Parts: sequence; structure tokens; C-alpha cells
Amino acid sequence: MITNIIIVAVVIAAVVLIGWNFINQSSFYSDCAFAGSFGGNRYECMLGGLNQETRVLCLMGADESGVYILSHPKPGRPFWGYGTAVFKGSLFIPWQDIECTPGDTFPFKDSIWFKLASRRIYLYLAKEIGEKLLADARRKIRNRMQDQADFRQRRRMDRSRPTRRRQDPGLHRSAADRRRIHPWS
Repeated sequence: MITNIIIVAVVIAAVVLIGWNFINQSSFYSDCAFAGSFGGNRYECMLGGLNQETRVLCLMGADESGVYILSHPKPGRPFWGYGTAVFKGSLFIPWQDIECTPGDTFPFKDSIWFKLASRRIYLYLAKEIGEKLLADARRKIRNRMQDQADFRQRRRMDRSRPTRRRQDPGLHRSAADRRRIHPWS
């Protein structure tokens, strides 16, 4: 009886999460759809994060305004699920929505992450391509170690500034004086 309830709860949770992910992805595609043309450098790459199962083959470009994920001219998967997944669509993501960080764990050491934290979408691609995109856009990658060092430096500077401490006026009064001011104490 209890195992049936647990199984049903797990299935319901899985359906809710899959539904939420589908809605999140479809709203991302519709909000970031790009119908124009991109005149800058395009790089062929395998992009992870757009498709849940595999990375997709696409063309990417960047300029000062944002990142362009463009459809690849290669045909889609030739056989039922076998072959390379090919991205068929075009997206534009403005830089103010993106945080770029290097991959810092084993399988993603040679990758760069484009994080869209507000939408909870995380895209990753090869480090070489990511560095080319950032160079085309005249941007730098955020280094987590440098961010932590900057934070520590700001914290040290804040501590070194003289602060005016507010003193409790009742701190130096006698017990009798405090009772007159606060009869309940």
C-alpha cells in the first residue's frame, strides 16, 4: 500500500517536472526567436543544454549585443534517433541575460557555460568556440576565482573603514536610573 503511494508520488513529481521543463523550454524558444540575418563570424559547434538527451549541432555567432544560435544547414537525424541532432531554428540571447563561466568540473573542463539563471537554462559548448565568441563580442569570461578574490578584497576594505558605532545610552546608567526610564526592567 505504502509502496504504491510512493510510486504514484514519484510518477506525479516526474510528470510535473517534465511539464515545467517543456513549458520553460518552449517559452525560451518563443521569447528568443530570431528571424533576421547575422552578418558576423559563424562557428559550427556542438551545443549542450538545448536538448535534454544529447548535444545539438548548430552555428553560433556573437556581437556586442548578444549571442546568436543559428540553424545548421545539415539535414536532421537520418534514422530514427540515430546520428547527430541538428538544431533547426534561430535564437538571439542578449548579453545582459547571460553569465559566462568556465567549466570547472571533470567532464566540462574544456567547455564554457552560458548561464541564463533567470530562466534556469544552462548551455555549454567547447572552450575554443566559446573563446572565439567572446572575442568577437569583445567580452571576457567570468572567472569564479577572480570573483571570490574581488569579494574578499571589497570585504577587507569595508572592514578597514572606520565606522561609528551607536552606543546604547542605557549602557552606562545605574540600575536605579534604568528602572526609572524602563519600569519593567
